Amino acid sequence: MADQFTADQFAWLNQVAADHDLPSAAFKLAYIVGRHVNREKGCAWPGQESLARAIGTTVRTVRSLTENLIARGHLAVEVHRGRGLTNVYRMLLKGKPASAFAAEERKIDAQKPETACAKTGSGLPTNPLTNPLKNPAAREPDWKLGGGEGVWVECESPQGDAWRRHWRAQGRLEAVRSGRTGYYARRLPSAYPPGWEG
Repeated sequence: MADQFTADQFAWLNQVAADHDLPSAAFKLAYIVGRHVNREKGCAWPGQESLARAIGTTVRTVRSLTENLIARGHLAVEVHRGRGLTNVYRMLLKGKPASAFAAEERKIDAQKPETACAKTGSGLPTNPLTNPLKNPAAREPDWKLGGGEGVWVECESPQGDAWRRHWRAQGRLEAVRSGRTGYYARRLPSAYPPGWEG
């Protein structure tokens, strides 16, 4: 009889395979990430180059497929930039907390965000919902970072704090931050999370 970790891992792979909105190569990436998951820590940290070699594609494609898996709620990624650092991947099984794959429950520390949110002098407003842009041309490249509908949320703002509390309550990791802009790398569905009451 399979242990709980193996059963959850197969359930996660079945979940990814059943998502027909994903490109077919996303399952290959999910399979390779799943093979690297550490039973004790519940996460994997293979390099993007290793993942690209394993699925026979480019690093750029690995990044795109990773974004698809994140957007569809199958994967959480802690981004680590710098020489010798790799991203940390966590499989997200719908209906279970992000720590379901870890040997022991771990709490996400509210005082220590997973990644740094650098402030830059890009001319972006402190609150994009209420303050006008100082220099509209400075915003143009940032709007092209993520696609689709939604709202750009500044990481270190009341909206960002509300989203982090919401994700912790659901047992999910924080969305990827853009160290270049100070905003989350993708648009969020709304300025505040569902059911938020301030």
